[in-house]
Amino acid sequence: MKSVIAKACFCNNSESIAFYFQKDIEIEYIIKSIPGIKWCTINNCWYIPFDKSLFIKCVHIISAYATVDYQQLKEYLNKRQEIVSMKNFEKRNHKEVSINNRTLASFNVSEAKVHTTLNALKFYFEQVLHKQKMFFEIPRPKKPVKLPTVHAAKRVQSIIERTTDIKHRCMLMLAYGAGMRVSEIADLQITDIVSDRMIIHIKRAKGKKDRIVSLSEKLLLDLREYYKIYKPKKYLFEGIGGEQYSIRSVQKVFEQAKLKAGVRQKGGIHSMRHSYATHLLEQGTDIRIIQQLLGHNNLKTTERYTHISVKVIEKVQSPLDRLKWQE
Repeated sequence: MKSVIAKACFCNNSESIAFYFQKDIEIEYIIKSIPGIKWCTINNCWYIPFDKSLFIKCVHIISAYATVDYQQLKEYLNKRQEIVSMKNFEKRNHKEVSINNRTLASFNVSEAKVHTTLNALKFYFEQVLHKQKMFFEIPRPKKPVKLPTVHAAKRVQSIIERTTDIKHRCMLMLAYGAGMRVSEIADLQITDIVSDRMIIHIKRAKGKKDRIVSLSEKLLLDLREYYKIYKPKKYLFEGIGGEQYSIRSVQKVFEQAKLKAGVRQKGGIHSMRHSYATHLLEQGTDIRIIQQLLGHNNLKTTERYTHISVKVIEKVQSPLDRLKWQE
């Protein structure tokens, strides 16, 4: 039986599946009949785009005349998936792209989008395809420095009090009282509430880091009341079917509460976390402690709250008031 070897290859500037075989008129005739197959002069092989369904069709055609050996291709796919899984990339980032500097430079997108695209391209070509280090002739744009949305303490209280459902109220109290991200609230399990130590153990948060935050006495009372009513099994907040409460559902809870409270200020539920950090700073909490409570790697990320703290700004006297004015 004749043999055809299928390998992962890089043809015509795109990831491809290449077919190699010893010179044989019959096999070559069959290979040429495959729709969409092309010849690569650089790698001296026939190839198709990197597509699983198309590859299966090719194997079905070729296997009637020859044995298809695709061990290398399987190993490549496994290695490729392993690398992506290790990096913990979300599915929406698993895009195979063919792009050049001119195309990228012509994009009319935000600064963040440009940074994300460049980083994704570098990872894909360097980590997945094992190509040489990529250098772009595109100056990375400066990201705009935007101040986070912060609510006054009374406004936060109004948003929480307008939430009549005890489950929803506990969610918002966690966002503000513990400075938790929405994903952390959704992932929180019953055993993560350690009442005898008055702490909340946040596990595998952003950056796969664990951290501990203080548990409010008021929140603990409400959580106990909530538990008696809803009796969750595993996750602290569960849906009707016992499944984990979704992030989007938690976000909607905040949106509805804000609407009921008549708050028109922009900002999603993450603004409660910003408010938590800012109010701690205004209470005199050391900024390095706030950094640990928020789980920030870099102190500079936490220092941005000094730019929006009202009490910090109030201490600064305007030079205009130091001038001596005539009555």
